[in-house]
Amino acid sequence: MNPLKSNKNGKLIGRIILGNFLSLPFPKLLRYIRDVESTKLFQNLLAQKMITILRIGEQYERGTRAKASPKQDAAKRWNEKELLENPYSVHHHPQSKDCLGRIHNRKGKWVLQYSNPCLMKNYQVSRVMFNASCRAAQTRNKKYACPPKTPDIAPIQLDDKQQQRKNLNCNDMKLETKRLCHRLRRISTRNRLTDAVIRAILNIQSEYLKTGDILQLKPFSQKALASTLRQNREIGFKTDISCVSRLVNTLSVLSPMGELLTLKFFLPSRKSITKLVLEELFSREQTEIETGARQRHEAYRDHELREVLQKYIGIVYSTASIKKYRQEMGMPSWTKRYTQRTRSTYPGISVRFSQEYLLTPASIRQTTSSIAGVYELRLSSTELEYPKCRSRVFYIGSGTNIRKRLVDHLSRNGKNRKIRDFINAHPCSFQFIRLKKDWRTEEKRLYDLFIETFGSSPACNKISP
Repeated sequence: MNPLKSNKNGKLIGRIILGNFLSLPFPKLLRYIRDVESTKLFQNLLAQKMITILRIGEQYERGTRAKASPKQDAAKRWNEKELLENPYSVHHHPQSKDCLGRIHNRKGKWVLQYSNPCLMKNYQVSRVMFNASCRAAQTRNKKYACPPKTPDIAPIQLDDKQQQRKNLNCNDMKLETKRLCHRLRRISTRNRLTDAVIRAILNIQSEYLKTGDILQLKPFSQKALASTLRQNREIGFKTDISCVSRLVNTLSVLSPMGELLTLKFFLPSRKSITKLVLEELFSREQTEIETGARQRHEAYRDHELREVLQKYIGIVYSTASIKKYRQEMGMPSWTKRYTQRTRSTYPGISVRFSQEYLLTPASIRQTTSSIAGVYELRLSSTELEYPKCRSRVFYIGSGTNIRKRLVDHLSRNGKNRKIRDFINAHPCSFQFIRLKKDWRTEEKRLYDLFIETFGSSPACNKISP
C-alpha cells in the first residue's frame, strides 16, 4: 500500500474521530474525562510526572511548554490535588445540561467563569521521559529473556508460551499507552478549541454584553470564526467550519443578564442579524405607538429601515432587499402597519408568520417540514367579505406536522369540504409559524383575534379550536 495514501487516510480518520468527539454532549464529556483519569496507567504516569495537568491559556509551541520562572511556573500550574478531588460536580442552569459557565466582567475584561474545572485542563505528556521509560522497560525484558552467552553458563531457555506472553504484555502496554495519549490529546484539543471560541466571541460581542441590546450584536459567522481561529497557535491543529459548528451547536453560556444563550446565538450571519434587528425595530415601533411616543404615520418605511441598519450593523442594503427580508419575516408593509392600531388587531405585530407561498404540493414540500405550529390559508388575489372588513384569510389551523396537514387539505379525501371548494375555485396560498409547544393555545388566540377584528370566524373554520 502506498505510504502517502495510508498517511492521508489516517489523518482523515483522525479528523472524523475528533469531529465526533467535539459533538459530545457536556455530561458525556465529563464522564469520558472521569473514566480516563481513573485508569491505573494514568495514575502511574501522573505520579511519575510523565503527565502534567496545566491550565488552558498557557503558551505552547508544538507541544513544548514555554520557559518561565519557577514562581510563574508555580502560579500557572494547577493544584493537582484540588483538581482530582471531586472535579465532576457541575452546577448547571436548570434549563440546560450543556451550560459551560457564566460570563462576567473581571477588571474591565469579559471572561467566562467555567462551571467545571475539567473544562480548563490541558494535559501535557513528557515525551522524553516517556520514551526513556519505554526503552528501559524493553531493555529489562531483553536481559531477562535472553542473558548474554558465556562458556560456563548456558542461556535461559524460555518455552514458546512464556516468550509469547511476555511479547504480548509488552505490546499491550505500548498500545494502552498510545491510546491514553490519544484520549488526552482529544480532551486537550477540545478544551483549547472551546476556550479559543469563547475568547473570540467575548472580544467581538463585547458591546452586546455591556448593554444586552440586540441592536449591538455584530455579524460574526461561523466561517469568519473558523478563519480567525486558524491564526491561533494554541489550538494545535487547523480549524475549519465543521469543527466550529459541531462545538457551538449544543453548548451554551449564561450571559451577564442571566439569560441562557447558545454559542450559536453569538455567531449570527448577515441575514440572521438583519432579521433580528428588524424584529427588534418593529417591536419597539409598536410599543412606542401604543404608549404615544410615536405617531402611527411615523412608522418605519423601507428606506428608513435601510438607514437604521446601516447605522447599527454597518451594512448597506437596497430597499428591495429590505422588502424581501420583511416579507420573509411576515411583517406587513408601512401602509398596513399604519392602519394597524393595536396589538389586539389580527394578526398582531408580535406574530411572525412566514412568507406567503402558493398552496401547491411542490411548494409545500420545498418550504415546510415535519414541524409543529400554526398556519393560515388565504386567497391569493381576491378578498372575502366579513361583517367588519375584508380579508383574504379563510382558514386558521394548527398541528404537530404542518406539512401533512397542508397535503391533506389538497387531497380529495379531505374532511373539510369548504376548503376543497375554495382551493378548486380560486388560487390559494398559505403561511405558517413554527412553534415547539403550545401551538393550540396560539391557534386559539389568533382565532379570537380574527373574530374581534373582522366580526366573525374564518369562512372555513367549522368550530372554535
